[in-house]
Parts: sequence; C-alpha cells; structure tokens
Amino acid sequence: MQITDIKAIPIRMPLEQTFDGSTYAMTERCTIISEVETDEGIIGRVFIGDNRDHQHEVVELINTTIKSILLGED
Repeated sequence: MQITDIKAIPIRMPLEQTFDGSTYAMTERCTIISEVETDEGIIGRVFIGDNRDHQHEVVELINTTIKSILLGED
C-alpha cells in the first residue's frame, strides 16, 4: 500500500461569544483536518492543531514539504 495524496484543510469557526482565559481570549475555534490517501482507497483523517496564529504555516508545511517527503511511501 502506498501513499498517493496528503492534504491539510484549515477550519476556522467563529464562537457565539468570546471565551476568556486568564491570559487569552478566543473569538474562534481552529483546527486542521489532515488526510492521507492510499492507492488501496484507504483514507486516514486526523484533526490537529489549535494554533490560530500559525495555522496557515502548518497547512502550507503539510501540503508542500511533508507531502513531497511521504508521497509513494508505504
């Protein structure tokens, strides 16, 4: 079985109200859906990250660097 595709999909959902902590305030909930697809049609999905400040960079890293390293691997 070989990896045929990898992709990261960023998700941002606004919260109905601000969630305040002792040192932060959240106005949205973030995650990244990462998918790995194989030549046998198996698709693995995982939800990763809650970093609003660097979400774009993480998605870019997965969709370029990590993808290029893992495509074709068992």
